[in-house]
Amino acid sequence: KILDVSEVGCSGGTTVVVENLFFNVPARRKFLKKDSTEAMNCAALVEKVALSRPDISIQLLVDGEERFKTPGDGDLLNTIYAVYGKDFASKLIKADGVANGIHVHGYVGRSDNIRKNRNYQNIFINGRYVKSLTAMAAIEKAYSSYIAHEAFPTCVLFIDMNPAMVDVNVHPAKTEIKFVSERDVFHAVYYAVKNALEADPEENLLGSTPAKI
Repeated sequence: KILDVSEVGCSGGTTVVVENLFFNVPARRKFLKKDSTEAMNCAALVEKVALSRPDISIQLLVDGEERFKTPGDGDLLNTIYAVYGKDFASKLIKADGVANGIHVHGYVGRSDNIRKNRNYQNIFINGRYVKSLTAMAAIEKAYSSYIAHEAFPTCVLFIDMNPAMVDVNVHPAKTEIKFVSERDVFHAVYYAVKNALEADPEENLLGSTPAKI
C-alpha cells in the first residue's frame, strides 16, 4: 500500500533496505534461481558499481558476511584492491591515453594476470559499465604478442568521450552500445593499452613468450 510519494533528502550514511522484492509478483519470483546464484549475480553487479565510483565507499554484505568494502578515497587502484584483492591489484599497469578526442584511462593486467574468460574485463563508458565488443577487441589485439590466444587479459578501463558519439539504446539492459565511429574507439583503446604494456618495465621482464593460463 503506497502511503506517500515525495522527495526525501538522504544524508551521508543513509541505509536503504529492500525486502520482499517480488511479494506481489509471484510469476517473477518463480523464475529466480538458487539463492547462491542470485547472490553471485548481485555481487557481480555491485562490483561494477563499486569500480565505477572509487569516490564512494561501498560495502557488500552477503548473508551477513562482508565480501568487500571500498575506501571511497577516489583512488581507483585502492578500489580494485578492495574488490579483487591484493594479488590482482599488484599485477596491474596504469594506462592513460587520448586519441580522437577519446580519453582512455585506468588499469590493465600484466601478462601474468590473465583469465580463461572475459569476466575480469571491466569497461566503463562515461562512468557506466558496458559490454563493448569494439573495446574488448582492441584490448585483446594489444595483448596479442603478450599472452596466448586462448587467454584473456584483465582490465578496469574508463573511456571518456562525447555522449553524442555513443548510442546506449541498443539493448534493454543498456550494457550493449554502439559508437558513431567504432574505428576511433578501437584505435584509442588499442594504443592506450599497447603503450602501457610497452612502457612497463615489469612486463618487459616477463619475456616475449606469450603467457598461458
